[in-house]
Order: sequence, then C-alpha cells, then structure tokens
Amino acid sequence: MGLIEFCLLSLMTPQGPAQPPAHAGAAVEAVVAATPSETLAKAEAAGQYADASTLTELTRCPEEAVAARAAWILASSGNQAHLTALPDVVEASPHAEARLQALHGILQHGDISTTATAIHALGDPDRRCRTVAAQALGRLRRPAAIEPLLALIRAAKDASKDTPPTDVQAALLTLTDLGASRHLLRMASDVAHAQVAGCGQALAYAFQEMSPRLEPRDETTALIAVLGHEELLVRRYAIARLTELADPRSIAALDARLDLEGPALRPLLEVAVAHLMDDRQSEPAGRLGRLVDDTAALSAKAASWWTEQRATGKAILCAIPSALLFGLWLIRRSLQQRRRYADALAAAALVSPSDECYAEDDVPFEDDECSDYDPYEEHEPYDTYDHGEVSVASAPPSDAPFWPEANQLVAAHEGEAADDRFS
Repeated sequence: MGLIEFCLLSLMTPQGPAQPPAHAGAAVEAVVAATPSETLAKAEAAGQYADASTLTELTRCPEEAVAARAAWILASSGNQAHLTALPDVVEASPHAEARLQALHGILQHGDISTTATAIHALGDPDRRCRTVAAQALGRLRRPAAIEPLLALIRAAKDASKDTPPTDVQAALLTLTDLGASRHLLRMASDVAHAQVAGCGQALAYAFQEMSPRLEPRDETTALIAVLGHEELLVRRYAIARLTELADPRSIAALDARLDLEGPALRPLLEVAVAHLMDDRQSEPAGRLGRLVDDTAALSAKAASWWTEQRATGKAILCAIPSALLFGLWLIRRSLQQRRRYADALAAAALVSPSDECYAEDDVPFEDDECSDYDPYEEHEPYDTYDHGEVSVASAPPSDAPFWPEANQLVAAHEGEAADDRFS
C-alpha cells in the first residue's frame, strides 16, 4: 500500500469529537463564571430597583460569594418585593452564607408573616442560621414557636461541638421572652440530656425570670427537681429561691443534698437548711398559719397571672376601671347639677309673687247670692217695736249688777281667783 492510500484510509475511518484547545476551554469557562458576577454588578447598580427574581436566582448560583452578596442586597433593601423574596432564599439557597444573610434581614425587619420561615430555619444544618432564626422568633413573639424551640434544644446533641452552642442559648432566651414558664423542667431536662456545655447562664436566667410566674407549690416542685442539675448556676438559684419560698417540703430535699453537693455550694446549703428550720419552728400554727399561706399563694398567683399578660391586655384591664370611675363621676356630676337646678327653681318660687296674696277687698265683689240685691227695690216694711209696753219704773228692784261679769274681771285683775272662762 502506498503512502497516498494510507492517508485516504485514515481520513475515512470514523473518529470521536475533537477536543477543543486548552486555551479555548479556559475562555469558555471564564465567560460562564463571569455571567453571575456581571448580573450581580448590574443588580447592585440598580439598588432597590433591581429585579427581585434575578437576585433570588443569584442566591442559588454555584458561587457562594455571589449568592451571599445577592442575599445581602435583598435583606438590606427597603423594597417590599425584595423582602418578600427572603423566605425563598432561606428555604432554597444551597449556601449557608446566603441563608444567613436572608435570616438577618428577617430578624431586622420583624415581619410577622415570616414566622413559618423562621421556624423552618430552626432545622438548618448551619448553627449560625439556627441561632439567628431563634433570635428572629424571639422578636416576633409567636407562641407557635415554643414547641419547635424545645425540639431544637432536644436535638442539640447532634450539633457540632467545635463551636459554642449559640443556637441552644438563643432558644433558651427566646423561650424566656415567650413566657414558657410551664416548660421550665422540660428545658432543664433537655439541656441535661443533650449534654451541651456553656448553657448554664442562659438556663439560670430562664429560671430566674420564669419560676416566680408559677404558683408557689409548682415552683417549689420545679426547683427541687433541678437541685441535682449539672449546671452550677441553676443549682445555686434553686437553693436561694427555695430558701426564699420557705416551703416545708424543701427542707428534706435540701438536707438530702448536703452529702452530694460540692464545696462550692455546700455552705449555701447549710445556711438554707438552718434558715428554713428556724422559720419552721417560729411560723404560726393553726388557722392563722393556713390563712397566711393561703394569702401568700393567692398573691403569688395574682402576680403570676398579671406578669403573663401582654401589654395590650394590661392596658385594657387598667382602662376598664378607669372608664367605670369616669362614668360614675359623670353620673354624680349630672345628679348634682339637677339638684342645684331644682334648688334654684325652689328659691325663685319663694321670691316670686303669688295669686293668693291679694286682699279680699281688691277682688271685685262677685257673690252669686248677693248679686241680685237691689237697694232701690221696695221690700216689706219691718214691724216697729212698741217701747210703751215696757216700763222701767214698774220693774222690780234687784241688787245684781247690770253686767254680772264685771266683778269677776276686777278680781282676776287683782290676782284673786277668777272664773275659768278668764283663766
């Protein structure tokens, strides 16, 4: 076979796709890599007017720096469309930095509609994201976050041990802000079960803020239960608070703890037991003691109920009696004004002229019986009396005075006994 046939044979044989030159492949990769950066640059130039969907897509690009920068633009913007896109970044971005920036935006703006997103972020694989999500729930103050936060504390044993447990600490503080006083024992047991170090201060703060909100009997039970907790600060608070409550049930628990407690808290335990024993001997017995205990329990229950109320509820409760007092004041003022008006009318009636005060002579004579009298009418003449028939000389003499009562009047005038008619 000649040289020409050999060359033709090689041309006719099927071959695979040719590989591009090395410099050509590098140029193509540079173009592809520059596309997200250029898009990000245009979005940054647009600022708040940048397209929200474009920035959301950038948070899912392979470059973590570009994704984090796009998420930061969305979080720091005042455009409502950008803020609405933050939940999508938290749920769909594969980069922890981008999710962290989005959660910071949710924490900063505090929109109540992002509660579900913050609860979802409690299960984020990155501890920083879980921490910011717990802080965001603390600002939103939604009771629905209590159970997810407790689950976060319970699952903290699976978290990495190379960083401080900021997520558990944030969860404890958020539960305190939410007023989850009924879950104190569960919080303490979950922290002990997870064996997460560095949560003593946060747990002690939770007990310090929420245990007084419980009823005295329930609070005593919870504090006795944590006397053996591994966190020293929690045990210290439990001993001090039990001494303050002075419940007889705590004496035995504190006395049994004397043999188990270390040198750091043993002196405090001894003082607490001695103090409770002295109070037990000097406390009033009988009905007076029960009355004192019941009064203290009712006071603590009322204080706990008032503490658990929100600011709006407290304002309403304070406004109701104020409104009632104001209404009673208005009613009292109206009654006083009516009484004063009636007194004024009565006084005016006393000084005003009356129709009955006219004299009878001022009123025209209008008697019906005498209205027909006519002085010029002729009437029947009266019979004249004949004085000739009576003779004074012929009258028999008599010693009786002409006016018999004259002597009696004189005697009465001189102070002598007078007739009853003149007494």
